[in-house]
Amino acid sequence: MSAHRDLARALSAAVLTVALAGPTLAMAPAALVTAPVTPAGPLRAAPSPTITARGTAVPTPQPPGTPQGTPVLTATSVVRTTGSLPPGAWHIQRHDSTPGGNSWSSVTCTSTRTCYVVGLFTTLSTTNGGRNWRPLPAAGSGNSIACPSTRTCYIVGGTDSSAGIKVTTDGGVTWHIEHNPFGDEYGEDLNAIACPSVRTCYAVGGHTGRSDGDRDGLILVTADGGATWRVSWRQQAPSGGVNELTSVACSGLQTCYAAGVAGLMVSSDGGKTWRGQQIGWSGGTDSVACPGVTTCYALGDGFAVTTNGGRTWLRRQGSVTSMTGRKDEYLYPFVLACPSVTICYAVGTEGLIIATADDGITWRRQPTPLQQGNSNPDPVGQDLSGVMCPSITTCYAVGENDLILARS
Repeated sequence: MSAHRDLARALSAAVLTVALAGPTLAMAPAALVTAPVTPAGPLRAAPSPTITARGTAVPTPQPPGTPQGTPVLTATSVVRTTGSLPPGAWHIQRHDSTPGGNSWSSVTCTSTRTCYVVGLFTTLSTTNGGRNWRPLPAAGSGNSIACPSTRTCYIVGGTDSSAGIKVTTDGGVTWHIEHNPFGDEYGEDLNAIACPSVRTCYAVGGHTGRSDGDRDGLILVTADGGATWRVSWRQQAPSGGVNELTSVACSGLQTCYAAGVAGLMVSSDGGKTWRGQQIGWSGGTDSVACPGVTTCYALGDGFAVTTNGGRTWLRRQGSVTSMTGRKDEYLYPFVLACPSVTICYAVGTEGLIIATADDGITWRRQPTPLQQGNSNPDPVGQDLSGVMCPSITTCYAVGENDLILARS
């Protein structure tokens, strides 16, 4: 993720083009791997400075005849707050400062107590809110994990022999491991996955282009529980450039947003077509989150929100420094989670955690045990690369050196 972030800040956005869905590719029968599922104090500090900014409306063009999907997700988690975060504090659940330890890249939860983390070497799960994290050896490594139900999860990417796309339908007891279902072309290049239902998922990433230095953008879609996947979008990178995608979020079965070096785009027809979004900055978009059917947030060279399904975007923050409150190139948020239409958390380098409870108008740095005591608000820990909030009161963040943080 650090490499993706550096590329997103250094390279200007490529022009997004609409691409028709590619042919459907059937995968060979999956290998069934069976493994048993075997089942680490809060720190509070004085409130951090509040940073405010005005919003600027940015219209998004709507080409005539653009198909409109019908979202099927009910926004059961959409909660309007009064402009303040619920009480709670961040604490460490796991941490190993030994160099060369496992680094977690993604976390997802099916409830406040049941969560999964995936990383460089392995996958873990908890069913008791993180008091115990249990290894899932059959799951292997991965770049991203999504669990659309209590028993169904998908993992994409990875670094071991199982890198590719993996699926469990029994809560992690067994995993169907697809060894690069497109031959040697795509599997480990996938960076993120979102699943609006147990049978429909969108996976995004990058793929080596015309030369080793190029990274083409890539989106794969399944509508049958992973039995078949199709290339929904592929954007060739300019010579020596990158169009890699690093984040994906869905507000319905047919409507999803994909973000990366080239910016932000949306599909409202199940991935058949994709169109670019104008959100107020020319650089890349690191992360996108959709807490409601029509409400989504984008994080990149600023922070923006749409409340009408992407027709217009309101730029809440003009720069990353206006969000962190510091002109420090080493403090950079690049992963976003929004448990409600008003509350969002962003995590990033040096253990940075910031939060908003008013649609991104004001942000506060969050005190964590990684800081140098309560009187020093500057994070000095490991990079955080994943965050998930199954409720407005409970969040998990993961990162380098086996680090798992929880807020409750």
